[in-house]
Amino acid sequence: MKLTQIALTGAKRTSQVEVEADIFGSINPDLLSQVVYIYRSNQRQGGAKAKTRGEVNLTKTKWYRQKGTGRARHGARSANLFVGGGVSHGPTGQENWKKNLSVKMKRAALKSALSMAVDNQMVVLATGLAGFTGKTKEASEVVNRLDLTAKQKALIVVAGDYQNLQRSAKNIANLNLSRADRLNAFEVLAADQIVITNEALPVLEQRLSTANKTQPTQTSANSKKTNKTVTKKPDVKKSSVKKVAAKKPAAKKPTAKEQK
Repeated sequence: MKLTQIALTGAKRTSQVEVEADIFGSINPDLLSQVVYIYRSNQRQGGAKAKTRGEVNLTKTKWYRQKGTGRARHGARSANLFVGGGVSHGPTGQENWKKNLSVKMKRAALKSALSMAVDNQMVVLATGLAGFTGKTKEASEVVNRLDLTAKQKALIVVAGDYQNLQRSAKNIANLNLSRADRLNAFEVLAADQIVITNEALPVLEQRLSTANKTQPTQTSANSKKTNKTVTKKPDVKKSSVKKVAAKKPAAKKPTAKEQK
């Protein structure tokens, strides 16, 4: 796959650069919708708090007599149906809006978002970002070079911590920076123009390439065979007990009557 390469500083020039197709995947709208929902949910602080009827500063005593008024038998002014009363089942300030997404789904969503941006011709490669000194004028020249309108946002993907570039872009509302090893699908979807530096492209390819994934090693059939050691059982010595012959019963001596 080929992407357009431009120079953000210096003379204007464009060229075509071949990139790996593994960093782009098929567009999955359902997965992208789920990623945006989870990312926005994780940004919620969950600090909203509503007072219950026990926390509002209103009288808790019975404020009119029980009978004879024709009204309901209220015992406090802090009930939830009165103006200024407590809120039933309101937010407590301790809600947890954090949601998780597997690493495999994050990688697939980033590939899908990049593929959608490439199809809409929103991704370009860039050179000439190393000479920034931290002035806002330099970052504004980059925005002008990208031909963006006032409401469009640009995302520059860098390989490391470009402090001078961050100082230049922090005062420009429609210019955001992100590192290639931390780039997520929400940042890609929120940008109208994505600029990937030449130094960040190998990092992104190594992160999203399927060839770099660790695959289980295939063991051969011979390696599965374990050398079984035959353990000989100890010879059991035969008992040296002599067999005792069965004795015949002794003959009875004849009595005197029998002798006669």
